[in-house]
Amino acid sequence: MKSYFLVAFLILSFSEFAHSQGYSLAPAWFKTYDVKFYSINLNVSDTNTVVSGNTLVKLEIKEPTDSIVFQFNPDLVIDSILINKKNVKSFHYQSDLLIIKDILYSVNSSLDIKVFYNGNVSTNTFFSSVSNEYDNYWNIPATWSLSESFGAKYWFPCKQQLTDKADSCWVFLTIPKGRKAGSVGVLTDTVDVGNNRVQYQWKTKYPIVYYLISFTVADYNDYSFYTKFEGRNDSLLVQNYLYNRPGYLEINKNEIDKTSDFLKLYSKLFGLYPFYNEKYGHCVAPISGGMEHQTMTTLANFSYTLVAHELAHQWFGDNTTCATWQDIWVNEGFASYCEYLAYEFLASKAEADSWMRSAQMRALKEPEGSVFVPASESANEYRIFSSNLSYKKGAVILHMLRKQINNDTLFFRSLRSYLSEFRYASATAEDFKKVVEKETGIDLGLFFNQWYYGKGYPQFDLSWKFSNDSLFLNVNQTPSSQSIAFFNTPFEIKAIGLNYDTTLRLHQITNPQLFKIKLNKTISQVEFDPDNWLLKVVQNINNLPEIPSVDDYFEVKPNPFNGDLYIIFKEIPAKDEKIQIVGLNGSVVSEILIRKKKETIINTASLKPGIYLLVVRHGQEKLVRKIVKTNIY
Repeated sequence: MKSYFLVAFLILSFSEFAHSQGYSLAPAWFKTYDVKFYSINLNVSDTNTVVSGNTLVKLEIKEPTDSIVFQFNPDLVIDSILINKKNVKSFHYQSDLLIIKDILYSVNSSLDIKVFYNGNVSTNTFFSSVSNEYDNYWNIPATWSLSESFGAKYWFPCKQQLTDKADSCWVFLTIPKGRKAGSVGVLTDTVDVGNNRVQYQWKTKYPIVYYLISFTVADYNDYSFYTKFEGRNDSLLVQNYLYNRPGYLEINKNEIDKTSDFLKLYSKLFGLYPFYNEKYGHCVAPISGGMEHQTMTTLANFSYTLVAHELAHQWFGDNTTCATWQDIWVNEGFASYCEYLAYEFLASKAEADSWMRSAQMRALKEPEGSVFVPASESANEYRIFSSNLSYKKGAVILHMLRKQINNDTLFFRSLRSYLSEFRYASATAEDFKKVVEKETGIDLGLFFNQWYYGKGYPQFDLSWKFSNDSLFLNVNQTPSSQSIAFFNTPFEIKAIGLNYDTTLRLHQITNPQLFKIKLNKTISQVEFDPDNWLLKVVQNINNLPEIPSVDDYFEVKPNPFNGDLYIIFKEIPAKDEKIQIVGLNGSVVSEILIRKKKETIINTASLKPGIYLLVVRHGQEKLVRKIVKTNIY
């Protein structure tokens, strides 16, 4: 029965797997052990994707088992497997699961499992896992790995679980003499192993998730420098493996050197570079864009935003990693926003504003798009890495959150607290939300439901008039997605007159909504969201004299109140009117229908003391008045 159950269990685990890599539903075998250490020792070349050698996995048993399961490429040839230095004969594949049968292992057992293998890593995955290409411009071949999100298994046996980081990792790469191989951590030694080959020995003592383990091989020149941080006596090595071709360093040096500025900025905003005791650096390869391999990014060039983005991942993605692929926002949205921050703090406001407008335009291409990746798409790499949603809209809503908090000290303190609490671990968007709520005291449930989990964006039609000493502003909103009723959101209005302007912060909690704002100056122009904080489409802004005045239509007394509330219309309504009392969170706490009466009495005994909005529907308009219930009789 035991053996039969094990086989059935593994078959079930694999059938679940395609639907489980993204979110909380994980294969049952994931719970069997924790990975403690990877040691990858491979022969590789800059001219092909053939690998040979071994991978040692140190792990700790968490549930009794007589089988160890790794995800591994069935197209590679396994020469042998050792468990605690003893040869194991019983192993087989079930699709891409390598199942190793041995004795029954008890809880807390520590195992060293070494797999010897060889073959050509040829894949059709999203990021190709291991690639070899010839850079025609620089006349140079290169081989590199790119394992995000599910590609590590194609070149070393592993457990592709985001929440199970190895405590440390070694990557030893034996390559042709005259080439260099870059990887994670610190280069501890280079060893001549004969046959015109040399071994590069890279070691990291920091926790690392499986997909951030990497290697690159090419004819490189090592251009390294040190960055010193304010308040510290030591320095950080910035190690760059660049194409060993005439002119490459000279052409790219100025952009490479900006890495130091980015490191200092991000360390100031988010806390000290999280892998400070090792290094940060780059390996050049003919890759599409870049990949934030821990401590040593692989990239195609040194463009300003690419370097800023991949470095930011060392905080958002490498230090604190998304716990599920559904929550890729905490990696990609945050790193994308750091492109904006690099412009804002190191370049100019104009460049930052231009970046944000471009990001918003990309997000607006997705009227039904959500930043949160639904469970049904959590194994779809094209959806996970949607540039419009995970990256651009993800950055835009972080910018909006910063404005909603409206205090940069609190905003950046929240980011530092989040990174500190989940240091070298994994986290979800909900984890981030809770940290920010704790730091700011702001309930962000509505914000996240609308902007992170919700779809699309609001489209605004505005009309306004200035009468006597007041600005009347009617805001009507149509969401781009039919799944959203409307976006309950703060916004800003810039009211402009002769030699005068003022910015007003308002909050739309019902749709449409009429605002009345007393002003001392005559207004001739209105701008909506003047500093472009909000993801939106503005369809019309019209100066329309027919906007109704709340005061012209009804009055409320007493206000503040404790007992009954009197609604007195200036004229008997021509048709029935609906009256709602709405909490500041947008919830309707009371609703009555007025049937052509001039005066109505509302019993407020059930209302708790606090601030509410009285909403009267008048034709297509909603007329709103703030009301306050006190606890004083």
